[in-house]
Amino acid sequence: METPLYTDERELLVRLRQGDYKAFEQVHNQYAKLLAYKLSKLIKIPEVVQELHQTRALGSKFRLLT
Repeated sequence: METPLYTDERELLVRLRQGDYKAFEQVHNQYAKLLAYKLSKLIKIPEVVQELHQTRALGSKFRLLT
């Protein structure tokens, strides 16, 4: 497991708001398994869960927000 780039949560949030993709990756990596679990409980169609959880889809949505 990689050492987090940002260890201070405030700094991580500031970087995330500034559009720092490394900060986004860190947050995604930290919560990816939890997100997949929550999606699978909410949406009962495995293919849809997988599509929603893909990093590529999340990354493109992140770029639209910045």
